[in-house]
Amino acid sequence: MGVKYLTTFIEGRQADVYDSYTLNGCRVVVDGHGLVYWLFNRNELPEENYEKYREGCVNFFRKLLDSEIQPFVVFDGADDLEDMKFQEHKRRKREKIDVARKILDAVKDGRPYGEKILPLFAFEVLEKVLKDMKVHFVYCDFEGDRDIATLANQWGCRVIGQDSDFYIFDIEKGYISFKHLHHAMKDDRAPLNEVKVYTRENFCSQFNIDQRFMSLMACLLGNDYIPCETFQEFRRANRTNDEVQGVIKWLSAQEQTEKVKSLVDKVIDKYFAVEDRDDMRRNILLSIDMYNTDDHDITQVMDHLKDSAEGQGRLAHCPSLTEEHVKLIREGQLHSSCINVIYQKRHFTFTMLEDVTKDSCHYCSRHIRKAVYGILLREDGIPYEGPVKELTREKKELAEISVSPLSTLRRFGDLPGLNGIRSLSTEEKMQLFMEVLGISEESLRKIQDLKFHLPIAVTVFWVNKVKPKVTNIQLMALLLGLVNGYLCDENATPSILQLLSSRKIKGDNHLDVSSLQAFAKWQSCMKYALILNSVLLQPYEPCNITTWYNNTVVHKMNRLITQAMDENWEDSWMKNWMKPIKRAYKTYKLLYKTTVEATNPGALDEIKVSPAVAERHQNNKLAILSTLSLDD
Repeated sequence: MGVKYLTTFIEGRQADVYDSYTLNGCRVVVDGHGLVYWLFNRNELPEENYEKYREGCVNFFRKLLDSEIQPFVVFDGADDLEDMKFQEHKRRKREKIDVARKILDAVKDGRPYGEKILPLFAFEVLEKVLKDMKVHFVYCDFEGDRDIATLANQWGCRVIGQDSDFYIFDIEKGYISFKHLHHAMKDDRAPLNEVKVYTRENFCSQFNIDQRFMSLMACLLGNDYIPCETFQEFRRANRTNDEVQGVIKWLSAQEQTEKVKSLVDKVIDKYFAVEDRDDMRRNILLSIDMYNTDDHDITQVMDHLKDSAEGQGRLAHCPSLTEEHVKLIREGQLHSSCINVIYQKRHFTFTMLEDVTKDSCHYCSRHIRKAVYGILLREDGIPYEGPVKELTREKKELAEISVSPLSTLRRFGDLPGLNGIRSLSTEEKMQLFMEVLGISEESLRKIQDLKFHLPIAVTVFWVNKVKPKVTNIQLMALLLGLVNGYLCDENATPSILQLLSSRKIKGDNHLDVSSLQAFAKWQSCMKYALILNSVLLQPYEPCNITTWYNNTVVHKMNRLITQAMDENWEDSWMKNWMKPIKRAYKTYKLLYKTTVEATNPGALDEIKVSPAVAERHQNNKLAILSTLSLDD
C-alpha cells in the first residue's frame, strides 16, 4: 500500500519534484517485490501465463544491462518482529479473496476482468531469470524497504521501485518509479535518457517542509503501519484542496526547530483520548523509525554479497536457524514465511486464483505444512506442543485455524529440529521427505532421471489426498505438463506446447473451474513440498518449477483429452500426435504408470467416457485406460 494518496499527489506535480537524468553506466538497487507485481500487472497476461511474464522479466533486465547498468535486486523477507503490519496483511488477504471471487464470476459470465492475482510461482520465475542473466539478488530477513534505501545510500546510487514509501526515505541519489523507467525504456536505444528521478530534497524545498517531518507526514496520511483512518479527524480539520495538501500545509506551518516527537505529542494530545495516547505514541514512533536509515543494520545484504551467512543480522535472535538455512532464505530457496512460523507461530497461506465457493486449495497440503512446522519448532530435541495459527481462506472469508505440528512419523520416528537435520545423511532426508508425502523412494526406482522424483512424489500425494478426487484426464494433463517442462529444460524441440499451438481445441477459451481447483491444489502441494525439501537442506535437486508446471499446457491438454474422449477419437491418437517427440511420449507413459501404481487403490476418480468409447471396449475401464494412457 505505501503512503495513502501520496503517489497521486506527486504524479500531479511532476515538474516540481522530479529531475531528468540519463541512466547509464551506474549501479541501481531494485525493489524485487515491487518489480514482480509491476511486471505481471503491466502486461495483458492471463493468470499463470509464466511464458509471457518470463519474457517481460528478461526484456526488463536486458534493457538495463544494455545500458551498462548494474542492478542489484532486493526482496522483502518475513513480516517484522514488531508485528505492526499484521492487520494490514490481513486486510490485503481479504482483498485478494474478493478479487478471486470477482475474477471467477466474470469468467463464468463471459465478462472481462481487470484485476489479477499473482501466480503462485511468480517470484521463482524472476529468480530464475536473475540467475540466468547473472544479476545479483538477495532476500532480506524482514521488510526490505529500509534495507533498500540504506544500501542505495551506502553505494551512492538510485532506487528503482513501486512503493510510495520511497518518497519518504532520504535517498540521496533519488528514487525512480517503474512507471517512469518504463517510459524511458520504450526507446530501444541505449542509454536510458530523460528518466524522471524524485528526490525528497526537491519535494521539501517545493512545499517548504523540514525533511525531518516527512516520516510524520507518512503516518498522518496512513501507511502500512498506521491505518489511514487513524488520523482521519486530524486531516478533516486541516483539509484544504485534498488530504495531502492539508497535511503539508500543517507541517509547513510548524517551527523548523521543533522536534518530531514534540509534533507527535501535539497531534496525539489533541485528537486522542487519554487512555489511547501511550499506545498510539508508541506505534507512531515505531513507524517513524522505519524510515530512518542512519545506523540501520544491513548485515544480511552485505554478507550475501560476500557469499557468507556468518553474520546473521536480525536473525541472530533466532538461534534455531542454522547458517545453512539462513543462506537458503537469503538466496530465496527457503521461503521467508518459515521465519514467522518460528518467531510468531503463525503462517499466512499463499493467495491463489481459485473457486472461493469451495474449500481452500491449501487444505490438501496441510499435512506437509504440519511436518514443516514440527521441524522448524523442535528445539533441543523437544517437540513444540502448542498450535500454529494458519490464516487461510474459509470459503469467502479469511479464517484463523489452529494446526498441531507433527512430532513423529511411523517409520522414520521423531522428526529432527533444524540443527538435527545437519547430522542426517542424504538417504535419511529422502526417507523423511517421502514418508511425509506417503510414498517410498523404492516405488520411483523405474524413473532413472532423479529430477522427476520430487514432482512425481508430489503428484502421488495430490492424487491420494485431494477431494473431490482427481480425474484420470486431469492426471494425464498434469503429467504431460511436467514432460513439457522437462523438454524445455533440455532445450528439446518441438515441445508439447508447440504441438498444442498448432492444434484447434474445442472450448479453448472456456475455463473449467473444477480443473482450475484441482490444479491449484497440486500447485499448493508442490509449493509446500519444495519448502519441506529446503528445510531438509535439499536432498532432492529442486526442479525448475517455473517451466515444469506450465498452466497453459496443463489446461489445454485437459481440454484436448476431454475432446478426444467425447468425440470418440481413435485409440492411438495421442501416440500419433506425439510422433515428433517420441522420447517425450515414452517418458509420459513411464510417469503415468509409476504414478498410478504408487497411488492408493480407488484414489483416482472413475473414468467418464462417451457411450461410443464404452461400447467399443465393452465397458472395460482398464481397456479404456490403456488406450488413453499406455498404448504402445
